[in-house]
Amino acid sequence: MALDLSALEEKPVPSGGAVAQPDGKAMRVKLADIEPDPNQPRTEKNAEEIAEIGQDIKNRGVKLPISVKPHPTKSGKWIINDGELRFLGSQWAKVEDIPVVVDEDFDDFDQVNVNEKRFNLRPIELAQFVQKKLDEGFKKGDIAKRLGKPGNFITEVLALIDAPACVSAVYQDGRCTSPKTIYELRALAEKFPEQVQEWCESGADVTRRSVAELGDILKGKKEAPAPLPSPEENEKDETLHDAGGSPGEADDLGKFRHDEKTEHGEDLEQEPGTEDGEREDLGELSSGPREKALPDPDAIKKPLLLVEYDGRSAAVLLNRKPSSPGLLRIRYEDGGGDDEVDAGLCKINMLAEG
Repeated sequence: MALDLSALEEKPVPSGGAVAQPDGKAMRVKLADIEPDPNQPRTEKNAEEIAEIGQDIKNRGVKLPISVKPHPTKSGKWIINDGELRFLGSQWAKVEDIPVVVDEDFDDFDQVNVNEKRFNLRPIELAQFVQKKLDEGFKKGDIAKRLGKPGNFITEVLALIDAPACVSAVYQDGRCTSPKTIYELRALAEKFPEQVQEWCESGADVTRRSVAELGDILKGKKEAPAPLPSPEENEKDETLHDAGGSPGEADDLGKFRHDEKTEHGEDLEQEPGTEDGEREDLGELSSGPREKALPDPDAIKKPLLLVEYDGRSAAVLLNRKPSSPGLLRIRYEDGGGDDEVDAGLCKINMLAEG
């Protein structure tokens, strides 16, 4: 006798009666049979916003159906794709049911895109989602495509994950929420941990410009601004001023300068090994003619670095500085113009003479 297995193919039936079908038509389902998605990327819930929506629902009802799909483990239950605020507002308004449409093809990428366009997800929420998809085996390039973001955005937003404590504090305190700036600050913190921590704790404004200046100082490209004098130094200077002296003279009283003359007009000090009118032989440091250096046979005068990015051939613009570490400026060989991409996603094909 053949078994009838057709019942196993039936969709969950809401306790309200009608069956919601994935045909785009709205059906009414009891709130008790609907659950929010525990993996909802938008983690912030605003009680005032929910109450405002709830009051509108109480007065006018839910005008736009929410999107749901069958619950993966609970028969007869539904899980929300899109519309959690309307669901929470309906709970606030104490209504019994709500209009829904079924979309079984709605995935977590769709959920992020909807929330990003409607609410502008916080960078940390995007970072947590990207990390989750990487842990699931997705590649950065594929994640960027599904989210409609450039490749460098994925690299930058990931700087928020497991960042040094001082960098995380800057973000959590609201001093900086730009993924690009946080990415650059984290890169500095990994190379100069003590200096960056001290800078962050100083309360300095955290902007693209200030972080770039900090990087120049730490890398020796720019001198640090002179520190403000301490109260003790100010007091010392005031004392000297009252005594008719000048700052810095306290330590030099009773001492000759190295170039000071004696009463007989003789130099107090003289360089060892030299006489008046003579200079020490500086050997190779002299300004005499030098031999011309031989050219390096292994040197490349005009290097041409060819790479492959996202299945397209491109040349790296070695004379163009990228906007941040970890990125490359490239020019597509198919005439697609220039782009700035994640260096880690580029496959090197050839290095040749340009």
